[in-house]
Amino acid sequence: MTIVSNCSGTEYGGATGGAAGDQTGGEVVVRPWYDFGQNAVYRYPEPQVRALMAKLATETAQNDHVGYDQNGRLSFRDALRRVNYDPTAIKTNCETDCSACTSALIEAVGALLGIQKLYDFDSTLSTREMDGPLQAAGFQKLTGSKYTDTGDYLLAGDISLDPGHHVNIAVTDGSKSGGSGGGEWFAVTQTITFKSKSRVHVAPKVKSAYTYTYKPGEMLTIDGLLIAEGYTWGTYLGASSGERRYIILGTAERVVK
Repeated sequence: MTIVSNCSGTEYGGATGGAAGDQTGGEVVVRPWYDFGQNAVYRYPEPQVRALMAKLATETAQNDHVGYDQNGRLSFRDALRRVNYDPTAIKTNCETDCSACTSALIEAVGALLGIQKLYDFDSTLSTREMDGPLQAAGFQKLTGSKYTDTGDYLLAGDISLDPGHHVNIAVTDGSKSGGSGGGEWFAVTQTITFKSKSRVHVAPKVKSAYTYTYKPGEMLTIDGLLIAEGYTWGTYLGASSGERRYIILGTAERVVK
């Protein structure tokens, strides 16, 4: 299972409007790879760059002070600069979108690793404008179907792009990439507000025993994600039992947060 950091939309599901910050936990997320029509992948040749890119993208998605709104898309970049490019240190609500977030993280990697071309990357670019600048900054453009039609060959830190539409960042290695992160488990802390009744299972199996049913409006903090039986599952340690529990968050193709 390949996991990506993904800017999804405002709390209303659109491109603009709403309050600053991630109001629903679903505006900027980590989720399983999906096909959004990407036609190229951009890979930086140095592993330390890719690793830091994946780390910062994950930390950004986990910080609910970072939300989505194209009208305020550069406020995340500005907040990131103020905290010396540490997404976990952002404590004031801000906004971004897919291209602004990706560009700000490229700048951050350049600042932290002392790579001038990355630091100078234009953080105002739209997805329609990113292809040439990504290659000029040192990213290799990969266009084979094995990179665009599946996440199996992606490395953590790879950037997938459909110009004029969307861009996101892989934060784990694909199972056929030759990297080290191709397993079924992804550690991440997320708080979920349930919209419907959801059963807590003792194993990531639909027919396994269940111990509790969450009701609409109740909240749960998970510490990991995995895919099993065609579903994305959240997992956590039960407070009273100390045993690992599992809950279905949606089908494997849906946003998990």
